[in-house]
Amino acid sequence: TEQAVEFLRHVLAPGSPYLVSHRLRPGQGLLSNNVLHSRSAFTDNTADGGQRLLLRARYYDRIVGTNFNEIYQREGRHAMAQ
Repeated sequence: TEQAVEFLRHVLAPGSPYLVSHRLRPGQGLLSNNVLHSRSAFTDNTADGGQRLLLRARYYDRIVGTNFNEIYQREGRHAMAQ
């Protein structure tokens, strides 16, 4: 448990390379693994005909190279026990 807590502290620490903040603009999308995330409210801009479009696809395999143990090994850290 202590090892898991330390891992989460590292991943979620301010300035962590694993934290991303981005506001999507019209026409942009996001492709990611199933990750912790937050959202802010969204309101369609009906004045200019804008409407949100959300498409989801589910895959069983992670994006190659994004397994946390692979990332830790690239950083020269010890991988978490599996």
